[in-house]
Amino acid sequence: MELSTFKELFLILFIVMVVATNLWLFTSIKKSKSQSSFNILKKSADVLRDPFKKGNKDLEELSLLVKNIKNENNNEENL
Repeated sequence: MELSTFKELFLILFIVMVVATNLWLFTSIKKSKSQSSFNILKKSADVLRDPFKKGNKDLEELSLLVKNIKNENNNEENL
């Protein structure tokens, strides 16, 4: 199976990144910095799960405010 140079480079970089991440986590646990490292890892995982969480929250709030304004306008028209 022949791989192009670009694919080989990408595969090597990916493997190096995975190994470096594992080494960083292992050394951070051993150096008692696990709490701060764990928080960084947790925040990263949260962002990966829902990268647009803050934007979605803002849009939901805006939608609720618009809905309330429309309801107020409808109530005023009915009076």
